[in-house]
Amino acid sequence: MSDPTVRLLMPSAGRKVSLMRHLEKYFKVYPGGLAPQATASCCLAGKGRFVELPPLESFAFGAELLAAVRRIGIQVVLPVRNEDMRILEALREDLFLAGAVLIQSPLDTTEVCIDKMLLHERLRNSGIHTPDTCEAEDFESIIESKLPVFIKPRHGSGSKHAQIVRTRQELDLILEHHKDMIVQPYIKGQEYTVDMFFDRGRLIQHVLRRRLSVTVGQMDAGVVCEDLDLDSYREAIDIGRHLVFQGPLNMQFLLEGETCWVTDVNPRFAGGIGLSIAAGADFPAYLLELAVGGEVCPRPIKFGTRAISYMDYVCG
Repeated sequence: MSDPTVRLLMPSAGRKVSLMRHLEKYFKVYPGGLAPQATASCCLAGKGRFVELPPLESFAFGAELLAAVRRIGIQVVLPVRNEDMRILEALREDLFLAGAVLIQSPLDTTEVCIDKMLLHERLRNSGIHTPDTCEAEDFESIIESKLPVFIKPRHGSGSKHAQIVRTRQELDLILEHHKDMIVQPYIKGQEYTVDMFFDRGRLIQHVLRRRLSVTVGQMDAGVVCEDLDLDSYREAIDIGRHLVFQGPLNMQFLLEGETCWVTDVNPRFAGGIGLSIAAGADFPAYLLELAVGGEVCPRPIKFGTRAISYMDYVCG
């Protein structure tokens, strides 16, 4: 199934050029973002289809997004940032009345995934291995391994401000500028990402990617692997028993010995989704099938598929 006439809006499209190009096989994609267009690569790549939107925190964001949906005849709205999900959820009914379906997991799920403290508690209570997690100022009383530790924003995404901290002085300096931080033990393990796609809470397909090289939290080399024969892995990919998902999801974990430590769960496409698509898991096709109410049918996966430097420059 392919229908590039279905109009899809990506609010806050930013640098998701690779994803936009994969989606354009099945959709007419309208990237949204801040003006001027030169500030984001998707705006340049989208050319005349760029949708200018105010900052997310602006009171005008929702009204202008809805106006664009009505003006263009948008049929699908797809978030590509965790930060957009709360306001898009508040607009879900209005989007539907305007003729657009929001492909996003339910509010109870997104609230847990966006807040990494809540995510840690939910995963731990569900029997899924996750590193001890606490607010930064409490780390000495909770994190047994002490320094070094891994620190990241409680409500962040895209690896922004996520880093290893080796001294208390370094931690104090970071907290002077970034208050909303959490701390986890520093785990020296192999990094993995699992791309998943759900249809009304039912897992359609998952793809395991080993991250061979990472720069600033983003995969720049990786390989698609067969499932790990580990109980902790099976528990992790069974996350759909504990939270209801709709559409794409990416989960990140570290493999230490026989334990898969889940560090992030994001109910959206991952930056490295192109590798899973290249391996045969055609998530954009699944998205179209989901949007038009068809049956979502998984495609076969070719294990061993590799990728290097998935990010592109956009010139114009």
